[in-house]
Amino acid sequence: MQCYHYASSSKSCYIVAIQETVDVPANSEMIVSGESYGPIFRGLAGLIEPNEKFMEKNGLLVARSIVHPEIIIIQWKIDEVKPIWADVSHMSPEVKFYWSRLNSLILVNGILYRKWESYNGKHYDLHIVLPANFKRFVLNQVHNTVTGGHLGVRKTLSKIKQRYFWYKMRQDVKFWCTKCDICASKKAPCKKPKAPMKQYLVGAPWERMAIDILGPLPISVNNNRYLMVVQDYFSKWTEAIPIPDTEAVTVAKEICGKNSNHFWGSSFNPLRPRV
Repeated sequence: MQCYHYASSSKSCYIVAIQETVDVPANSEMIVSGESYGPIFRGLAGLIEPNEKFMEKNGLLVARSIVHPEIIIIQWKIDEVKPIWADVSHMSPEVKFYWSRLNSLILVNGILYRKWESYNGKHYDLHIVLPANFKRFVLNQVHNTVTGGHLGVRKTLSKIKQRYFWYKMRQDVKFWCTKCDICASKKAPCKKPKAPMKQYLVGAPWERMAIDILGPLPISVNNNRYLMVVQDYFSKWTEAIPIPDTEAVTVAKEICGKNSNHFWGSSFNPLRPRV
């Protein structure tokens, strides 16, 4: 069974012998075991899909992508080539993500790094391009361990960025932190319980008042910017009084002044001389 290499610019073609009998449905993907004849880079298993022109189970298969996308990037760096978009457009979003940043990726002792330079270009940091099978280990070490401290998304992401780099890193960190059982058990509920509203009964006019302040509003000719709204609990009578500010002294003068006798119910009469 003939299997073409993922990039036409690599000038290579491999022969793959399938070790098991499989029926490959049209427009589908599956992983099969096989033996390669000739050079192939780091791994024999590939993700393959039937060519649209040949739908038989023993037909021509075209390699769509390798199981670990970083392997493709490493091969590009070894070959010192950057494929054109036509050779990359059919690949996964993860491969395209690394392809667009290929100039900032370097190989050091066979390990793929992302080179992050400072704004002034005086120094740079190397971040390991983490393979998918190591993500859970790194997330667990940075977040769940004693030294991790079960920090939030922002701080956990900041710690990981110091050493690692991978596709959709922010989404993976956010998902890991939000699904952490220990964090969820210690975290306060999203909605704080509210006390139920109750009816307060009164027996006479102006025995109890509700006061609220509206504003700031455009300044009036008397230099007032607010409206103090007063409502009687018993009769529901409402008055709006203009005031210049919201100071406690100003509000008290309007409630207890000479022109506000109707605000005072019988229960307030013993307190009025003191006020």
